[in-house]
Amino acid sequence: MSGILQAGSYLWSGQLSCHDTDGRLITCEGSGQDAEFKRGAPWPEKRFQVEAGVVLDRLTNLLWMRDTNIAGFPLS
Repeated sequence: MSGILQAGSYLWSGQLSCHDTDGRLITCEGSGQDAEFKRGAPWPEKRFQVEAGVVLDRLTNLLWMRDTNIAGFPLS
């Protein structure tokens, strides 16, 4: 998966092994844990790219304002 995350998708947890409630390693088959399915998208090496007044999240392709109070507060 790359680019914008599709509806219903979620981020990759990075979990590679499965564990019981005591922390012991178990087989992943049938556990329902993230490592069983390995779905989602791994984070890009450099996730955030800052340019001018915005920040690009390279995992979700969302743009964020660096300064959310550009006009100043309170407004008259």
